[in-house]
Amino acid sequence: MEPTFQLLDEAWIKVRKDGVLTEVSLKEVFSRAHELDAISGELSTQDVAILRLMLAGMYGAIRGRFSTFQSAMDTWHELWAKGRFEDDFVNRYLEEYRERFWLLHPADPFFQVAGLETKNKTEKDVTQMIADVPSRSERRFFSNMSGKALQSLTFAEAARWLIHLQAWDYAGKKASVIGGAPDGGGTGWCGKLGIVFAQGRNLFETLMYNFVLVTSQTAISIAPPFWEKPAKTAAKEETEPKSYVDLLALPSRRALLLFEGERVTGVIASYGDVFPKENRQNLEQMSGWHISSVKNQGYIPTTHNASRCMWRDLGSILPQQGDDRPGGVNWIANRLKINHVIELCAVGYEYGAMMGVVNTMVEDSLQLNATLLSELGADWAQEIINLLSDTEKVVKALGK
Repeated sequence: MEPTFQLLDEAWIKVRKDGVLTEVSLKEVFSRAHELDAISGELSTQDVAILRLMLAGMYGAIRGRFSTFQSAMDTWHELWAKGRFEDDFVNRYLEEYRERFWLLHPADPFFQVAGLETKNKTEKDVTQMIADVPSRSERRFFSNMSGKALQSLTFAEAARWLIHLQAWDYAGKKASVIGGAPDGGGTGWCGKLGIVFAQGRNLFETLMYNFVLVTSQTAISIAPPFWEKPAKTAAKEETEPKSYVDLLALPSRRALLLFEGERVTGVIASYGDVFPKENRQNLEQMSGWHISSVKNQGYIPTTHNASRCMWRDLGSILPQQGDDRPGGVNWIANRLKINHVIELCAVGYEYGAMMGVVNTMVEDSLQLNATLLSELGADWAQEIINLLSDTEKVVKALGK
């Protein structure tokens, strides 16, 4: 088998520019980020997964360039001032690992395990990867795809859904693979979170807003992304993340795409890297956190509630102190000193039946002046929180 579909060169990332959708390669999306509006794939959860993968690439490219708080901030502002990814510094870095970015490869396919086999020689069709398509055909009412489109995927579609699978896949029974674990692991890492990120006026700004380089007064620790590490085997690993980069592109599943000709026709997916979700607030920057009601459990991610609009939970974003606010919001508020309107986006899933099915996708956004997030906006933030509290009381009174 010859390596097929090079993600650095082939067009597969769906993006939007001036209302028009197109597909670009991983290298092109970085070189044109300043002129593209946003990533715009099949689902917002897919967009987030690809955004996080791109951030992992940026961290890999920047690793080793700074060691102190001030040098980290100087590095960020130097990149920001250019208004684009000049000198192709990310693409030059990715080129060093070109062999790890073949979607189909006999020894090391991207985000997959070569030679993965199930014990009973069974495989799942491509709907295993597509989040908005129920496995039972009689429940497929309002999905983006139907009919023959569900029998196979293009390589570009399969690449997007593979990344989504690794980030958001539901829990429950997975394929029993030779050398793998029979159970355990829960959802993909993003499925455990309530994702909150900042959207800029273009994709360059979005990436930079979420490119956190310091936490508190310390430069962030950057570990090598998965493509710099040895290829995974079928075995599920009980591991401990050492860096935010470990969480941005995590092999939550051991997977292998199956194909015929120019189409992906099926997938094998089993459990991959797992670890407890508790007390990761110093690593994960895209989720809020709160103290669990379970004794001695510590901090757990604050997930989204589909029945509540984002503005009703502004209290978890505006406070000035505490670990409950997403780290990326603290980064924007306290380090970037932005004084114009930005858009905060919330994305996540509500799972059901032991986290084994997707019930609802949560997607919301809110525009606000970034100064409200900082110490300068503390007085106004408190006024807003008080007004939100009064509004809740009025709504409850009206309901009665």
